Amino acid sequence: MPILTSKYHDSTISIGYSGQGQVELKVNGIIRTKAAQANYLKLATSLQTGYEWHEWVEGICLIKPTHTQLTLTCNNETIADQRFNSESDYQQ
Repeated sequence: MPILTSKYHDSTISIGYSGQGQVELKVNGIIRTKAAQANYLKLATSLQTGYEWHEWVEGICLIKPTHTQLTLTCNNETIADQRFNSESDYQQ
């Protein structure tokens, strides 16, 4: 299962693809949004980073026959990006 994780301010953001139909975007271990498998998915949620400050978080999952590409962005800036070529690249 490919999982991409990044720290952003005081939060841990991750996107994971189960390989069996679900892509999940999590903030601090809590599923904020999920969707069924597709070749390209963009999941989004807001993240409170201050008293009255919110930022827009997106997780992008691109599935190709040879690899899976996962990307995390906050306010349209990439904070993490990784290509997973095989199951040996996948984290638990």
